[in-house]
Amino acid sequence: MKRNDLQGFALFAFLSVTSFLFASLCGAEQKNHGAAEKTLATAPEGYLLGQIVFGPGGRKVAFSAGKEGKWRLFEGDKMSEAYDGVKMIAFSPDGSRIAFSGRRGSKETLVADGKEVSSYDWVCNPTFSPDGRIIAHEARSGNEFFVVVGDRESPHHDMSLIRPVFSPDSRYITYLLRDQENKQSLSYVSDADTGEVKKAVAYDSITGVVFSPDGVWFAYAAEKGGRQFVVVSAFTGTAGSEKEGPAYDSVRNIIISPDNRNIAYIAEKGGTKFLVVSTREMNKQKEFGGYEGIWNHLFSPDGKSVLFNVRSGQKLLWKAEPVE
Repeated sequence: MKRNDLQGFALFAFLSVTSFLFASLCGAEQKNHGAAEKTLATAPEGYLLGQIVFGPGGRKVAFSAGKEGKWRLFEGDKMSEAYDGVKMIAFSPDGSRIAFSGRRGSKETLVADGKEVSSYDWVCNPTFSPDGRIIAHEARSGNEFFVVVGDRESPHHDMSLIRPVFSPDSRYITYLLRDQENKQSLSYVSDADTGEVKKAVAYDSITGVVFSPDGVWFAYAAEKGGRQFVVVSAFTGTAGSEKEGPAYDSVRNIIISPDNRNIAYIAEKGGTKFLVVSTREMNKQKEFGGYEGIWNHLFSPDGKSVLFNVRSGQKLLWKAEPVE
């Protein structure tokens, strides 16, 4: 695709989206006469509302509400036991299950489907597997952080960096922990049913995890010896199967193409910015730059082009470049 064609495509896409949104809003206004309304829940009189979470499709709601220092979870006509605090309410993907973190004194408890499951000094980010069978969450005991998958604890470290994420088939789970003593960040992949660690990869630091549209692989920015690079990893496979990209002074803002084939990110070397496009296998890279600044990079819907804004000297430009 030629440069002019790409620019025309991007302008057409922008106008098309704008027109669609405008038409949708106008249409919604015009068709307002048949609007329906349904009360999903009513907060009890005298209670202070806390967190409110709507289930998938917006047809269910759960919320925390407190009175006289005691908090409960309300879901439909169900009410939980009283806690000193209720937080991190989460529905399963199909809306049939619900979990939250309830605090009593200095302890926090994972409560799932009305039953207390596990208790630690800190319970955060309960996350259901896509099939709704398994719950994982971040936890802390004393000064040690870890992830609990089912009833199994991951290795303990000094910090938890992201909430756990399941693979689309619910077989695996990935999470990041920080080992301050050894000055390492570790990327883990565990078996979702057993909690057994399948692989662990360590770098000086790991940031900016993003997941592919098909959910089969993920990428993150890693640092080793003061140099940064992008790492592509899969839920399956063994440690050592990760693919590392070229090293730069810094890398950030990783995105993945809609067709799952390529990634793009902003890299800096010697004070100059580049937009780097790489294959998923990290065996081919293209650099666009250097510029004083790069913003708003994204792939075209077909994944064949990358669009971005740059500053080049005194000029502020919109760029479109072919991926291959």
